Amino acid sequence: MLRKMNLKSDNVFDIANLIYESDESLFGMLFGRKVTALTTLCQLIRNDDNSFSYKNIYVYEVDSKMVGIVLMYSVDRMHSDSPKSYTKQMGFFQSIQFIGSAILMDPITNLSKLDGVYIQNVCIKQEYRGNSYGSTMINVALEYLRVIGERNVYLDASIEKPRVQRFYKKLGFKIVEEVNIYLSDKGVYRMHQILE
Repeated sequence: MLRKMNLKSDNVFDIANLIYESDESLFGMLFGRKVTALTTLCQLIRNDDNSFSYKNIYVYEVDSKMVGIVLMYSVDRMHSDSPKSYTKQMGFFQSIQFIGSAILMDPITNLSKLDGVYIQNVCIKQEYRGNSYGSTMINVALEYLRVIGERNVYLDASIEKPRVQRFYKKLGFKIVEEVNIYLSDKGVYRMHQILE
C-alpha cells in the first residue's frame, strides 16, 4: 500500500535516513556530514514549503511495515521552492555551503522546463532490497498518478549508476537528456514516462 506520510505517526528520522540513502553523495554535498544532513532533512520534512516536505512523501507499506518511500510532487507546484525555504533550517556556514552547492547543481534541480510530476527520491529499506519491492512500489506510485490524471512523470538516474538506469527503463522510463552539475563530471540522465 502506498500512502501519504503522516507527520504525527511516521518516524521522521527513519524517513530522513531513507531520503539520505537515496543519494548519499548528493546530500553530503548539499548539507555536509551525515549527522548534519539528517538533522536538516528532518527539519525540512516537518515543514511544508520545500520539496522534502512531508506533503510530498509517500510511504510504501507491506503488512503494515514501512518498506520504502517515494518523494514526488507536481513540478508547477514546486516552482516557488527557493533556497530561503532551505537555509532558514540551517546555520550560517551550512547555509553558505548549501547555496554554493545549489548554484552548482542548478542544471539538475531547475525543473522549470518540465510539465508533470517529478519523482525526486526513491528508496527501499536495506532489509527489503532485492525482493522486487522497488519495482512494485514505483508501479503502485505510477498507477496512483495515472488515477489522479497525471500524464508526464520524470525522474533522474545517476550517470554513474547504469544498473539504476536499466531498472527505470524496465519500468517504462526513457532517457530524454543528460544533465551535468556545473564544474563537475557528475550528472544524471533525466528520464520520462507518459502515463496512458
